[in-house]
Amino acid sequence: MKNKEIVRQMGFGKMLSLKIDTIPGKLAYFVVNHFDPNKMEIRFGRIAIKVDEETIHQLLGIPNSGFDLSTLKPPKENATLGKADKKGIMTS
Repeated sequence: MKNKEIVRQMGFGKMLSLKIDTIPGKLAYFVVNHFDPNKMEIRFGRIAIKVDEETIHQLLGIPNSGFDLSTLKPPKENATLGKADKKGIMTS
């Protein structure tokens, strides 16, 4: 079974389509400075984005409920997770 298929079976298939290899420093700085850990939200003036399981699920497609890892077949002994390209990005 290919690595990407395993990722899809785990419910993380949408993440395979992300074409992001870096986060711009200004964006990261903005998010960190506007994040309220007590309310778990990012504030933009009077607007707030709640950071919870459902928001992350909708944004990234990450599963937010019961996936049983024991249902996956273990990889072959000599299987690799992928090879890094010239930029250090993993590929299968």
